[in-house]
Amino acid sequence: MKRTVCFETRVLSILLGFVMSASVGLAAEAENAGEKRLAGMKSTPSWVTRMASIHCCARYMGIDEPEAWIFGASGNAFAMNIFKGELCPSGPTAWPEEKSNALLANAGLRIKGIVANKKNPNAAERRKDMFKRVCAAIDASRPCVGWEMGVPEWYPICGYDKAGHYLYLNFDDKVHRKHHGKLGVSEIGVACVLILEPCKPVDDRTAVREALVLALDIAAGRCAWDRYAGGLAGYDEWIKALESGKSTDGLGPAYNAQCWAECRRNAAKFLELAAKRLADKGLDRDLDSADFCYRKVSGNLDAVAKLFPFDHRDRKAMNANWADKARRAKAAELLRDARVWERKGLISLAKIAKSLGADVDPDKLDLPK
Repeated sequence: MKRTVCFETRVLSILLGFVMSASVGLAAEAENAGEKRLAGMKSTPSWVTRMASIHCCARYMGIDEPEAWIFGASGNAFAMNIFKGELCPSGPTAWPEEKSNALLANAGLRIKGIVANKKNPNAAERRKDMFKRVCAAIDASRPCVGWEMGVPEWYPICGYDKAGHYLYLNFDDKVHRKHHGKLGVSEIGVACVLILEPCKPVDDRTAVREALVLALDIAAGRCAWDRYAGGLAGYDEWIKALESGKSTDGLGPAYNAQCWAECRRNAAKFLELAAKRLADKGLDRDLDSADFCYRKVSGNLDAVAKLFPFDHRDRKAMNANWADKARRAKAAELLRDARVWERKGLISLAKIAKSLGADVDPDKLDLPK
């Protein structure tokens, strides 16, 4: 799903504070007449709201996979997407996620995305069909995920009412409403819902192999739109922004830092889980190497996130952090080192994927130098 996301719109998203910090428990039955609401959905703190929302729904449907496995099996743990020219906060959500969504079937979760663009003449009918299909899923006790129910982020959809509203878990510990006719009419102009359905997961070897193949595609820049740099090229854009100081303010740098640090933490955890679940001595050397590299990457990105902490209550402090040349120089140094370790880790990922049957040649990877 392609979204054109302006900086100002994303700012509105971030100002609500730490994303997915809600822990919401719903009543067993909706008290208001005309509502259908699922009981007991709970979300966990996360910066990457698509992953958090999907994991929330998976848990509700009894898919008891660790968050790191959801991050890793989908390939999202290895994502990197930076707006060209500045550190716009749109990067973590504005990349082609369809392949990542499709891979979640490997973890037992089939996802069908439905999109309506307000520029299309049939957008209104598309939104009605979208709502109808979400209602059917909720009736079958299957929660869904929606884009920009509130601000431009992803939200778990936990119900609906007869007046045509979605009921979704917001970031303020409450269930909020969004009329289906008002979805996707913002400046971004895209309505999107993800219909989730449990399915039989594949074996772990297949799940790991396909996730690593997508990780290599992301790293090579094959999973980014024209205005963004993905994978290793994303590191290069991020470093250039730090060196030039080009960003509207300090919010985008802080948000990107938190999101990509969270992804790499989950990459390292996913590789650790993969080693335990595969239990294949023939893979141990490459898995250990990959895990070591991604722990190095994770440590560096965590350090960058600490240099640019996100605090919606103190915009002035975020701006001051970004204006600090010494701070930016340190972050650039950390990212250059992280990029080196990531590239080494990718070679190990390619060796693992090949050993698991992927058509990959670790000696001929088309990765940026």
